[in-house]
Amino acid sequence: YQYRKRSVGVGNSANDYTQVYELIDAVSPADSPNSAQINLEVLGTAVDWEAWMRHFAVQRTVGNWDSYGWERGKNDYLYRTANGFVHMPWDIDYNLGLGKPADAPLFGSNDARVQAMFNTPAIARAYWRAFQDIVDGPFNNATLDPFIDDRASALVANNVNIDLEAVARIKAY
Repeated sequence: YQYRKRSVGVGNSANDYTQVYELIDAVSPADSPNSAQINLEVLGTAVDWEAWMRHFAVQRTVGNWDSYGWERGKNDYLYRTANGFVHMPWDIDYNLGLGKPADAPLFGSNDARVQAMFNTPAIARAYWRAFQDIVDGPFNNATLDPFIDDRASALVANNVNIDLEAVARIKAY
């Protein structure tokens, strides 16, 4: 893994990785790096784990296996907020049926520390809450279909050749 600072405030060193080391120690403590669960008190000092589970749930929901928290451990930026580190995705090109299918397992990961997060009951509940919010909100067909239809109609109106069957598959995904 590589951690490279992208932004450094005035008077701060681009070589000071203290907060990144605190994150690593919170997720993988030196005294128990292989523990089956995560210590929430320690993790909460470094990350907003509720936001992490929302991020992981979005990646799973759209089928983007090429992301941190699933199979690849990449394609995320981390940034620090007042509540700790949170994820910002990028390079989401495997999704909505082009990546993993909608019925892919929800709790697998190739990263033992992510698996330890999933094994931690409070974190797993946050993960489930995130899925519930996605299903009830943006992925609800009453919300999503008009959004998709408007964009598809705009493309067709501008003589853009689109695959309407693919549009239908996305809506059914």
